[in-house]
Amino acid sequence: METRSHIIHSFFSLAVKYPERQNFTITELAKEANLTRQAIYRKHFDNTSEIIDYVHKKMESDLSASIENNINLLNKLSFFEFLSAAILPIAYKYKDWLIALHTTSIDTSWTYALELKYQSHIAPYLGDYNKKFGLSKEFVTRLIIRNVNVVVSAWITSESPDLPKIFKKKFIRLMYVSSNKFLAEEWQEDLQNKN
Repeated sequence: METRSHIIHSFFSLAVKYPERQNFTITELAKEANLTRQAIYRKHFDNTSEIIDYVHKKMESDLSASIENNINLLNKLSFFEFLSAAILPIAYKYKDWLIALHTTSIDTSWTYALELKYQSHIAPYLGDYNKKFGLSKEFVTRLIIRNVNVVVSAWITSESPDLPKIFKKKFIRLMYVSSNKFLAEEWQEDLQNKN
């Protein structure tokens, strides 16, 4: 494993060991990585915030490239099929990073940054939900991004996440199914028992 990757892996390893912590010193990171502080400072990162910035940029770069590479599928697939083709392989590639981001306090603003970054990508594909539901385009855009993020989080943080090509069908179904569908039978049983 190259040194930079080893440092990032060690950073996320610390985050998983201490999920309530929001920051670590370079000294702590160096100890976890079994490197000297100077080895980290000299060629890689001045502080752990730079690691977070690097991780954001790396994942964003790969995700943007995947979206661009799959954009031609929008004419052939549904919007959520397109998202599954563009997002799932990248999420799986960075699953170790995403597990730490989803399950620790190391970067509490990353989901907000994700929303800001991808609002403009999703907004053009939305209908007019203001007339149907009284919801603004901005609200619906945030809702879709958050729903995608929740499904990806539940998948990637599971004990043994399916490969992207296997999870793809589940992802698409989850995007089309209301949470109410998971509760409907149980709710109906409760309602019948109350009457």
